[in-house]
Amino acid sequence: MSLPPEAIKVSVKKLLEVMGFTGEVTIDASATPLHVHVSTPTDSHRLIGKEGQNLRALQHVARAIIRQQSDEEIGAFTLDINGYRSHHEQIIRALAEKVAQQATRSGQAVAMEPMSAADRRLVHTSLATRTDIRTESLGQEPNRRVLVRPVFI
Repeated sequence: MSLPPEAIKVSVKKLLEVMGFTGEVTIDASATPLHVHVSTPTDSHRLIGKEGQNLRALQHVARAIIRQQSDEEIGAFTLDINGYRSHHEQIIRALAEKVAQQATRSGQAVAMEPMSAADRRLVHTSLATRTDIRTESLGQEPNRRVLVRPVFI
């Protein structure tokens, strides 16, 4: 049995309050994984952090707290603050498409800038259905990047 979305909502709201933040927490239970949206009028940059680092940490802490408070399976969920994550994902997808077009036009592999594992995974999944290019991750953290190369048929 999975923990009800309302219980996750209450836990996230309580976590924010303990941290000294206010905001409205809503759940999109139709999404897979479950999306937890936080709308906060103040200091969202502190919750999000540089390149979303604080947001990823907050999501990790929220999962750990919820897991500890309940014997039920919590299931996967993503945490977003003021639409940061969804906006960031749109930017990464658009960049991936732009780089794929550049690689197919030039006929040469194009290396993207270093990015987080989550962003690299998003690039790979965004371009996975294209048959004219291939993607691979190269390098070592923190300089790991995606290489987009054209496929010649």
